[in-house]
Amino acid sequence: MVERYLKGKNAVVTGAAQGIGKAVAFELARRGANVVILDVNKEKAQMVAKEIEKHGIKVLSFLCDVTDFEQLKKIFSEIDKTLSGIHVLINNAGINRRKPLQELTKKDWDAEIAVNLSAIFYCSKIAAEYMIKQKQGWIVNIASFKAKEAATSPGYTASKHGVLGLTKNLAKDLIQYNIHVNAVSPGPTETEMATLWDDETRRKYVSQIPRGRLGQPEDIAHVVSFLCSPYADFIVGANVDVNGGYLMF
Repeated sequence: MVERYLKGKNAVVTGAAQGIGKAVAFELARRGANVVILDVNKEKAQMVAKEIEKHGIKVLSFLCDVTDFEQLKKIFSEIDKTLSGIHVLINNAGINRRKPLQELTKKDWDAEIAVNLSAIFYCSKIAAEYMIKQKQGWIVNIASFKAKEAATSPGYTASKHGVLGLTKNLAKDLIQYNIHVNAVSPGPTETEMATLWDDETRRKYVSQIPRGRLGQPEDIAHVVSFLCSPYADFIVGANVDVNGGYLMF
């Protein structure tokens, strides 16, 4: 029997129309949470919402640009009015331009920093206002194994490294209000982004993972859900590597 430790709680997941975000949304619903999907792909978000409704919880979806602070404020206000509270925030939305320094433009850099880092600050700042009133909340930021090694794009590495630092600061500021903030760093994971890898890159990653396989979105979702559970009460400002041992050496 699945333990529904998030029953009655409301969870917002950014970038939940596919990949890790979608898996996280399903897992939180399985644990009893009402789920709110924020994504730039309206059709996919609505499709995911219909699937999640089968868990018997409330589901909302919004077309959302997570880099637009004012739009986010309006959406979070509507969520609060509709569901009465915001208890969980999963900052998952992210982009990777996959361009080396010589090819990366200022526009590419600005976009990666805006979506991967600034948006986490925006969403967390807004959500925290509601969580502080409730004296309870959970925020999980999705970073990446590329926060600890060079990626194709310097903007991606820099933004994900920034996520780890931001997580610690948010955790320090918010734990006094019983709001837990942590990060999860997925390793090479079988998502839509992975379809851009060529066969050589895929084989290279698998050969470097002691577990012997790529991660699945559900592997990440289980850890995210755990960090929003009563069992993670003493985990504050941490980063959990979920990579099959990829960074062990």
